[in-house]
Amino acid sequence: GRPDRRKLARLCREASEELGCEVNPTVLSKEDWKSDATGFIRSIKEQPLIPLIESVDDRG
Repeated sequence: GRPDRRKLARLCREASEELGCEVNPTVLSKEDWKSDATGFIRSIKEQPLIPLIESVDDRG
């Protein structure tokens, strides 16, 4: 996608402070994500997802 890079950097800094670990964003196009173009993308897809926020359904 095309997120606002300044806003993304700010949100990552805030998340890093709250979580106590570094948060590094990687911005990909939909096409790159779907294509498995790199080993990095493939390795991300092979790992389990870690939910950072609860889903709307989980909030009751």
